[in-house]
Amino acid sequence: MSSSDNATWSPATGTNSASGYDVQDDTPGTTYYRRTVYSGPVNTCQSVSNSVVLVSHPVITNNVIAADQTICEGTAPATIDGTIPANGAGSGTYVYQWMSSSNGTTFNNMTGSVAEDLPGTPLTAGIWYRRVVTSSACTSTSNNVHITLDPRITGFDVSLPAQAHDTICSGSAPALLAGTPSGGLGTFAYAWASSEDNSNYTPLSATGPSYQPGTLTTTTWFRRTVTSGACSESSVFKITVLPHITGNTIMADQTVCNTQAAALLTGNTLSGGDGKYRYLWERKGGTTPPDWVTASGPSNGATYQPPLMDETTQFRRIVYSGENNCCTSVSDPVTVTVDIMPLNISAGEDRTLLPYQFAAILEGSFDGEGTGLWSFDFSSSDAEPVFATPEDKTTEVRKLGFGANTFIFSVSNGQCVAPEVTVTLTVPELTIPQGVTPNGDNINEYFNVEGLEFTHNELVIINTAGAVVYRATDYRSDDETGAWKGLDLNGNEVPDGTYYYLLTIKGAQDLDVPSYTTHISGFLILRR
Repeated sequence: MSSSDNATWSPATGTNSASGYDVQDDTPGTTYYRRTVYSGPVNTCQSVSNSVVLVSHPVITNNVIAADQTICEGTAPATIDGTIPANGAGSGTYVYQWMSSSNGTTFNNMTGSVAEDLPGTPLTAGIWYRRVVTSSACTSTSNNVHITLDPRITGFDVSLPAQAHDTICSGSAPALLAGTPSGGLGTFAYAWASSEDNSNYTPLSATGPSYQPGTLTTTTWFRRTVTSGACSESSVFKITVLPHITGNTIMADQTVCNTQAAALLTGNTLSGGDGKYRYLWERKGGTTPPDWVTASGPSNGATYQPPLMDETTQFRRIVYSGENNCCTSVSDPVTVTVDIMPLNISAGEDRTLLPYQFAAILEGSFDGEGTGLWSFDFSSSDAEPVFATPEDKTTEVRKLGFGANTFIFSVSNGQCVAPEVTVTLTVPELTIPQGVTPNGDNINEYFNVEGLEFTHNELVIINTAGAVVYRATDYRSDDETGAWKGLDLNGNEVPDGTYYYLLTIKGAQDLDVPSYTTHISGFLILRR
């Protein structure tokens, strides 16, 4: 018997007279069943069983998962979404179990995968998924979803050629960026982009496997994205751009003698590059070498000490900074002008002049370039000589004094000042007698002035009243006959007493001696 309310009963449909009953009507709903047992004639005895209830749920529907995906090896597929089922025992009664298969035929439960949707996990091989939904006595198996894997791309990094560098100086271009990927589906698509902060990238027009950047003025990151099928890999390469080196100014032009070292060459404070600097000093001479070559001695410091040099030379400093000396700065040159020290300097031989020779020729000499200058050593004499051309090697000098007259010959050539040399010209110190005694005893018989025979002269003798009592031209001490013996111009004896002589030297008899005039005066006493 069957009943929909457990109160009103009617014979069950179908075969209902056996000891057991096979329910044929599975229409969703609730139905109660009981069994009546008859026995005896005319079913005298009857027994009604307890009732049982049969709840029939509708078939679970809408168990659909989506969708097939193609992904890259090693990545996770997108979450596989499943629809919310319908029917069965209804909302809140659905139990989920995800299953997987490596061949699409044999499926196994996935441990822990019991949610409505299946989150993606990284895969290394293709796989199939399906979802089994259970609600009370109802079970539903979803469609299968196939996850296809494309082989991952390998060797996707970009790089520079072996001899190239990833650090350059502003205004220059790096080498070609390139790389040959493999894996994937064997064919690749490329997309390039650049960034100045490694965050915000701007697409570039390049679509090939390599890219040649232009000149750069700031540090730049280059990104290449390689795509093959579902696989995509990006490689970022940084080109560090250093600012130009500034402040490479060296100091300063100078002039030195070849016997002294030039002052230390220094430079201003540098900036730019990577802040670390390497140096090379170079030189170029006036004749050798004609081109720039490495300066001699320690030439790799911030400063440079030039050695002794025998020719005017230019110097410059090259400053390097950054990887592979990518930043280079060449200073303007400075010139060290070298004056050559004159050699073999001579003021001539010391010599003794003729009596009353108060003029002479000084003959200096030296080898090389330079300027000579004559001066007088006033410590040697009270004389005040006068030079004709003191700046000439050979010059006339007048107004010498009796005794030693020492002259200094100074020679210089720019910064070269040679040690002074000297020459001493000695004028014999002769004594002019202060008395004449023409008395026939052959002693002081006449005014005997020795040495006048080497000169042109005029002798004038005056008395105390200033009257001229004697005058002679080219007076000779060795001319006893013409010498003054106390006679006046008329040959008469002058009185004994004091007289004054005025001796004018008008040059030397020797024509090689420069012309000069000297006045010597004094007194003499005449006694007979």
